Amino acid sequence: MKKSLAFKNIIYFIILFSLSLNSQNSNFSELDSTYEYLSEKYYEYKFTDTIKAKNYADRFLQKATLENDTIYKIIGYEFLGEILKDDTIYLQFLDNLIIETSKMPTKMFPTLLYVDKGRHYIINGKNNESLKNYILALKYSNLYRNDSLKYRIKDRIASLKFENKQFVKAKKIRLEVYNFYNNQSKYRETTEYCALLINLTNSYISEKKYDSARIFNTKANKYANIIRDSIMIGYSLHGKGHIFYAEKKYKSAINSILKSLKWINSDSNHRSLSNAYSKIAKSYAKLGNQDKAVLYNLKIDSLYQKTNVTYKSQKSSYAFLINYYKNKNELSNQLLYIEKLLKVDSILNTRSKKLSKTFTEEYDIPKLKAEKEAVIGQLKDRSQKIIYFSIAFTFIIILILAYQIRKRIILKKRFEKILNSKKASLKKINIIEKQELLIPKEIIENILNGLEKFEKKKGFTNTSLTLNDFAIKLKTNTNYLSKIINHYKNKNFSNYLKDLRIAYAIEILDKNELIRKYTIKAIANEVGFNTAESFANAFYKKTGFKPSYYIKELNKRKTA
Repeated sequence: MKKSLAFKNIIYFIILFSLSLNSQNSNFSELDSTYEYLSEKYYEYKFTDTIKAKNYADRFLQKATLENDTIYKIIGYEFLGEILKDDTIYLQFLDNLIIETSKMPTKMFPTLLYVDKGRHYIINGKNNESLKNYILALKYSNLYRNDSLKYRIKDRIASLKFENKQFVKAKKIRLEVYNFYNNQSKYRETTEYCALLINLTNSYISEKKYDSARIFNTKANKYANIIRDSIMIGYSLHGKGHIFYAEKKYKSAINSILKSLKWINSDSNHRSLSNAYSKIAKSYAKLGNQDKAVLYNLKIDSLYQKTNVTYKSQKSSYAFLINYYKNKNELSNQLLYIEKLLKVDSILNTRSKKLSKTFTEEYDIPKLKAEKEAVIGQLKDRSQKIIYFSIAFTFIIILILAYQIRKRIILKKRFEKILNSKKASLKKINIIEKQELLIPKEIIENILNGLEKFEKKKGFTNTSLTLNDFAIKLKTNTNYLSKIINHYKNKNFSNYLKDLRIAYAIEILDKNELIRKYTIKAIANEVGFNTAESFANAFYKKTGFKPSYYIKELNKRKTA
């Protein structure tokens, strides 16, 4: 799929990189002034009238030169090299550009130039040279972070791996490219994406996963219809025929591939055309139609004579023709195709060895070395992270230990303070003199006396005591009782009870060894709390440590 793609792909890069190149006036007619028109006319006469085709190639190159348009000059030199059958015209121009642009590389150059060389070589069956240029292109795309070109190059490398029978590796790369395009649709170039879907079709056919192959081929067909690309529709039909052939549905394979020939021909994709002829010939042979099989095998030979480019499909074709003429006892034709098979086989073997060697030495091994360095780097990073983590962990442990030591010192001081305080035992809560309340003095005195007796008799140890019960006992109302406690004790009724109970707990724990052996719940009930939790919380709030700590320290002190 090279003829139209050569032009479409360049247009894509012009749009992508927004090149602004100087334009100059030209002497061409209005109709001749467009590159697309000149390109179409060139292809129209390429195989029918080489003089006219060269005329349009010259005009195309002259226009690009006058306008100093590098991209179109590349296409112009390619046209000229094709029509004069002299690759050096095109390749020399690319090499000169590579030398020039390598001095100050950009995202686009010289990467695109290596891609063009790789494409040119693969069209002409020079797979090893193609791979070398794609490897260089990949290097520059990585250096200058051109993801658009990078994944196009990877797809081309995958095709070469597929050609080299590295089917699993080829599919892995193609799926990587497929996922990239799906995640970064802004980089997706319609024709390239469609070609990728067809390539994935071939990958799954090679694994005999025909359902998966059909899924990707259907996607390719739908996408080609959406973008109205008739050539890509043709390739999807070819892919469909390939699936049918693999499934041994030979009639369906023939019908589908025959429909694709028009578009493959129009694209001048000789490799795909030879492969299409081969599948048709093999299908007819399987169906027992020898005449049709011979016809399409001869088409493969004719294509070889025309292009002088060697493809794998030629081997099976010549093997068939050798056997066919042997059975007909036509020794001259039998010898002719034996010689052709030997020549093609030699070229393909040499090409395969070179390609395998280049893959190993220039792509796979450097990739493995890079992967090795990455792993070593990860291990170093991991080691550094472990060291940093160990340092951080040690620092945290030190902080925790320091905190615990400090906490113990503070708790010890609090314990000593409480233990040595003369007020640690149950005492009469100091009465704070304040402004007089609007309550009769006689009632105030009676309530204060009642509170004093309440404290002495440890009435606060009653777990069910309420403000209302206490008011009834003191023969007053809750309003007076609450106001007097708040006024003279400087706390509400609830805190008044808690303070009395905690003070009593401190006293009896200090004096009574048996009490220290109680459970926290039992001690709580002993001093008036309903639950161990409420006692522990009140104790901590008052002293700064838990009852268990206080008991533990008391036991140490008593046994010392």
